[in-house]
Amino acid sequence: MALAKNNKMDMCQGPLLSKIIKFAIPLIFTTLLQNTFHAADLMVIGRFASYQSMAAIGASTTIYGLLINVFMGISVGVNVLVAQCFGAKDNKRTIHATHTAIAVAVGLSAVMMILGFSFCSWLLKVTDVPAEIFSMARLYLMILIAGFPFLMLFNFGYAILRAFGDTKRPMYYLTVGGIVNVLLNLVFVIVFKMDVAGVAVATVASQIVSTILVLRALMNAHGSSRLVLRNIRIDFSILKRILYLGIPAGIQSGCFALSNMLMQGGINYFGAACTAGNTAVFTLEWFCYAIIYGLHHTAIAFVGQNYGGKQIDRVRRSFWDCAVLAVIAVFIISMIILIFGRPLIAVFNNDPQVIAWGMIRLKILFFTYVLLACLDVVSGALRGLGYTILPTVTTLAFAALFRILWLEFIFRRMTEPTLEVLMYSYPISWALCAGVNYLILRSKLKSFSDPNKKYVTVRQ
Repeated sequence: MALAKNNKMDMCQGPLLSKIIKFAIPLIFTTLLQNTFHAADLMVIGRFASYQSMAAIGASTTIYGLLINVFMGISVGVNVLVAQCFGAKDNKRTIHATHTAIAVAVGLSAVMMILGFSFCSWLLKVTDVPAEIFSMARLYLMILIAGFPFLMLFNFGYAILRAFGDTKRPMYYLTVGGIVNVLLNLVFVIVFKMDVAGVAVATVASQIVSTILVLRALMNAHGSSRLVLRNIRIDFSILKRILYLGIPAGIQSGCFALSNMLMQGGINYFGAACTAGNTAVFTLEWFCYAIIYGLHHTAIAFVGQNYGGKQIDRVRRSFWDCAVLAVIAVFIISMIILIFGRPLIAVFNNDPQVIAWGMIRLKILFFTYVLLACLDVVSGALRGLGYTILPTVTTLAFAALFRILWLEFIFRRMTEPTLEVLMYSYPISWALCAGVNYLILRSKLKSFSDPNKKYVTVRQ
């Protein structure tokens, strides 16, 4: 009933920790690969163009994140629902969920492109993108928006594969796509002097390659995980459940993206060198966030399958194993990056101004990244249980709203605003949000101790 015998994983039986590690490692490396190839984009631009070009990419990234994160969050709904159906051995519902997910991806792509093209310039103005890089940022963003359909199909297909426990093949597919990306970067930027446009075109080309490989894997699968093109249609009962699970996740991602976009406006206030330095450090942050992202989705999958299979003790153990692994791994990587911060920033651009601005962000955030690790694993466990609205509300309050208030009432009202004050809002919001979400999760897990509690295989 799954993809293939050697690609599926039954998370409801057998040793738990070893399966979590086996599942999480390819997922982490997949995210690391994505970041490595994005870092390659910046290194090529930083070395063979200018720090203004690098700043243009950085100024566009948060806006791009805002445009995609709300819709990408819906893929979390796909991941949770398919995992719960698979854990419950519900073949029919698994088939309908797979085909509905692909149909939704196509529809959302069209919506995203319309919104992206319509609001691209306005969003760049709202975030106070410096005039010297505005045209480059707009061009870079418009090309990426044109690649939305491939990005959506890849991520929804990837969510389906994760739900069945297959995290290895997406890693291989991204490797192939990433190699294409790097090679085309070198050709377009160094040979054809296409600057930011060359980087954007290379990114879209790599997305096309990865998407073709993921869809091919689903079409060649067996049983309930097989994608049959003529059967792609929307099952509205499935769609309702996907949206119920996914929209709150999308809103949560959108809240983070919105607050980051507004925070980018604060960063842009200090000029292109500051934007470039923060862009370099933001790229380094992904080496920590790869671990967080991987264990967040590992928690979703393991909690989802075990909840669907009524394995409540394994639900608890899945959460704690993921949380401990995330904290330990993130702490180690953060300390390494802190020690080698200056030379790592210089890899992207060795301008002293760029390095100095980057180090301000690096010192504050890498000392506190374990807070974000706690936040994401807790929210992943809640989503695996099917609770998506509560973590969304807390994220809206303590991440987005808190940061916006910090920006408006603390940062902007300073006589001489500083980047340090702006950056402090991140760890404070992570700590507040993680604490509240953990109290919610503990309450839900405690309720499972009730011997009269009736568990459903897939929550309707």
